[in-house]
Amino acid sequence: MAPTIDIPNSDISSSSAGPITIDTIEISPVSIPSVTLKDFSGTFTYGSATAKNVEIEMTINLSSTFSGEVITPDWLPNVSVSGGINFDPFVQSNSLGDIDMDGGSFTMEADAMSFGPFSMKPDPIGNGTKTTVAEMNAKNIQMRQTIIPLQNPLGITLGDSFPVPNPMGPMNVKVKKACIDELDSTKVATPPATVRDIVAQKINIPKVTTGALEVDSSTSIPPVVMTRDLWDNGANPYGDATNQKITTTVTLNISGVKLKIKGGLEFKNVQGSVAVTSASSTPFDLDLAFKGMKIVDLKMKGLSLPELEVEL
Repeated sequence: MAPTIDIPNSDISSSSAGPITIDTIEISPVSIPSVTLKDFSGTFTYGSATAKNVEIEMTINLSSTFSGEVITPDWLPNVSVSGGINFDPFVQSNSLGDIDMDGGSFTMEADAMSFGPFSMKPDPIGNGTKTTVAEMNAKNIQMRQTIIPLQNPLGITLGDSFPVPNPMGPMNVKVKKACIDELDSTKVATPPATVRDIVAQKINIPKVTTGALEVDSSTSIPPVVMTRDLWDNGANPYGDATNQKITTTVTLNISGVKLKIKGGLEFKNVQGSVAVTSASSTPFDLDLAFKGMKIVDLKMKGLSLPELEVEL
């Protein structure tokens, strides 16, 4: 059995170290139950837009009236005529296909925006490029069940483990260089977090596509009234209407218009910036794995070892 020093409990009032290099930091998948954004605003421009598979749907009421007189031979009196025809309301749908639009801009603003759950899987930090920390300071470090392996030059174990009360008070420890091949931190619990004054500039998005859209008319459309006489320029009567003095009035009443963009909108070359006053998240857990950590000039102040167990 390799000799060890078992330190059940220890406290360090503060420590400092630097420089620190870390080969790789592995972060576990992070899941955040919900995120709230305050005063979200974004301004974007786009190079072009296309409304895909557009269909226009109109609800129509159509009626027609006429009045006048039928001209008869000279030996008969002319006959006055009037009347009309009403059609039941019907829906007229027409497919317009894709509609291309010129470039433009749009602005998104929201007093409060929330989404969740939100999850992500970060790639390892480093992966060939070292992460360097110029200086690290820590205070009030507590360690539980710390075990330090010792090299026994004899290669044998002398006796059992036995408790040795610490004969000294708090001490200062200095380590010229420390190397840690791998340091795992599991179930790191974070409190609710708030980040302020978030600004994202020079956002470039090659293409943005929306889902299907429907646009309903929100106001009543006035009736369209068309009045023409059969003897007006541009009128071309035929059959029994030839040479008759009849005035025809056609009333077209569009009671509703619905524009269906069945394929959604597609924006290309979207560019812009986003500003958020603050963003807050609920608590979340993650795991951290540090590999290839090297610490130069490690200093620990106020090291207190209430109990020291030595196994040789």
